[in-house]
Amino acid sequence: MSGINPDDMSTYQRQFKESVDLFNDALEKHHEIQDDNKVIEHQKKQMFKDVMDKTSDVMDKTKDMMPEQMIRSKEQQLVQDYQNYLENESDETYNKLSQDIQDIKKMID
Repeated sequence: MSGINPDDMSTYQRQFKESVDLFNDALEKHHEIQDDNKVIEHQKKQMFKDVMDKTSDVMDKTKDMMPEQMIRSKEQQLVQDYQNYLENESDETYNKLSQDIQDIKKMID
């Protein structure tokens, strides 16, 4: 990381923080949709999943620019919990993923 321009470092860190916020918003909205059998609800749910996929990718690509090792390991936990949530949408997997996000937010604020 020592060869990174400080302005670039700041940009990566800002992108990481913005991605965490966007991921959190999309997760909440995704989880609120109960009846995804309706076409419009299914499309909304897919749109929020797409946002989570893209922001998760940004977090993954920028996590190494964050100053704390704990953030990097917590982001890896978030990725795993996100996969668990997608495989088994339940209050339990949602709460675990939501807690990961809150933990990361506390670390970066």
